[in-house]
Amino acid sequence: TMRYADLILVNSNFTRQEVQRVFPSLEEELEEENLKILYPPIDLTKFVVPNFDEKMLQKQNPIVSLNRFERKKNVGILLHAYALLRSNLRSEKPEVHIPPLIIAGGYDPRNIENVQHLSELKALASKLQIMDKVQFQPNVADTQRSYLLKNALCVVYTPNREHFGIVPIESMYAGSPVIAVNSGGPKETILDGKTGFLVENDDVAFMEAMKKIVCNVSLAVDMGKNGHEYVREKFGMEKFRLSWCKMVMEALKRGEVRKRRERESGGGYDVGVR
Repeated sequence: TMRYADLILVNSNFTRQEVQRVFPSLEEELEEENLKILYPPIDLTKFVVPNFDEKMLQKQNPIVSLNRFERKKNVGILLHAYALLRSNLRSEKPEVHIPPLIIAGGYDPRNIENVQHLSELKALASKLQIMDKVQFQPNVADTQRSYLLKNALCVVYTPNREHFGIVPIESMYAGSPVIAVNSGGPKETILDGKTGFLVENDDVAFMEAMKKIVCNVSLAVDMGKNGHEYVREKFGMEKFRLSWCKMVMEALKRGEVRKRRERESGGGYDVGVR
């Protein structure tokens, strides 16, 4: 199918690189001029608007993780990082309040991996002796999801090599800074040091980034403001519509050129835009 496409769209530069890697036989068809990036949008009218004054005053804003309960989401690294954070702050900055950690996300009791992985995460939290500070919230409703994103001190997004990742976008629009692995889609959507932090895929790196935010709520608020404006400008539906229309017009133009060449050569396919 890709070999005969007039234009191919992918959701991130990382995805484009992966497509080029997985399909080396399509090297010519998958050159960058034929393989364009169109970032997914969020409908800003359906998401919560942040309240930064309220966030600045609150003392119990949690650290939030929002993912499906799947092993590939790499949430265990956050539990290890949180345990390190708790130990570090107790010894170095005992006056700093340690926020609770909320592990939330999609959960289907009929899905064996979901059931097993939630049990694994709970066992790990118990082993790390942090169960008193960790809340597990499987299968959160939309209203609770919005509440978590709006009230989080920060959102920690742990998947590694994620092709895009919509949670960081939603979190930034809700006014929460995001800490994520410096790979995949988040590497393209999070402005390191401005709307959150991009870190290496290890517990110490996550711990150090969380510590910066926990010890400086003003930093969290400033990053949240930056993230909200950034998402509003770059990932809203209107931006997506304009980009989509531009891509469709380009595909139509390419299709007309292709069909003309096929007619002139006296063969080939003529099935419209591909």
